[in-house]
Parts: sequence; structure tokens; C-alpha cells
Amino acid sequence: MGSDPLTVPDDRRIIESLLQALETFLKLRGPIPLRELVIFLHIALDEGNEAIEYADRLKLHRAAMSKYVHDLADRARTGGPGLGLIEFNSNRYNRKPIFLTKKGRSVAAAILRSLRTPYTPLIEQSKAHHNAGPATQ
Repeated sequence: MGSDPLTVPDDRRIIESLLQALETFLKLRGPIPLRELVIFLHIALDEGNEAIEYADRLKLHRAAMSKYVHDLADRARTGGPGLGLIEFNSNRYNRKPIFLTKKGRSVAAAILRSLRTPYTPLIEQSKAHHNAGPATQ
């Protein structure tokens, strides 16, 4: 990327900020499929739709979307724990619109903060923490 004349000097900062933002999501539970992150971000952008509507927008098979939204919710389809980032709110029309939970809003906010904040390499973060010394009480 360094010798590519099509990139501008700010490209490195943008990519580093994106990596920092993605780290927020990865800290939730080890490796998470990229598609799951994309679905989470689509829900964060436009809450209140049903899974089928997000599936149509993203051109995903409904069964695949069902798996991803359950993983993002409290319980994965396999019965194991989900991420707890979204919830289904049933209503009188038998619809199940999807909304972010408090935890989901917190994760979305952390991702946005990371994108807005200049990238701090992990080495610098570690040095800053070490130089701060023990906390005084």
C-alpha cells in the first residue's frame, strides 16, 4: 500500500481505525464471522425490521440469516449462548422486529468511538498503561 499512487497518506489511519473498531466486536467472543458483524451493523443502522427484511437487503438465504440473528441474540440456534446484542420484540401483528439491546448499543457506540478516534497501536496502549503505574487510592 505504501507505494500505491492511488492511496493518500490518510488511508493508513483509516484502515488502522477500522481494525481498532473491529477489535471491539472480536472481544465479545473469539472469532466471529464477518457476515455476523455486517448484519449487526445493518441492524444498528436501521432497527425495527424483521430478519427476512435484512436477509433480502443483504441477499442472504433466510436460513443463514436466522442463524446469524440468533447468534447475535441471547441464545444461538445450537442452544449455546448468543452475544446478547439484539432482541426480538413480538407485537400484536405477529411480527418480530429486531432491536439492539443495551449491550448492543454499547458495542455499536464503542465501534463508532474507535472509528472517530485516532488509532493507537497496541504497543503504545501497553506502554501508556505501564507508564501510568499503579493506581493511587
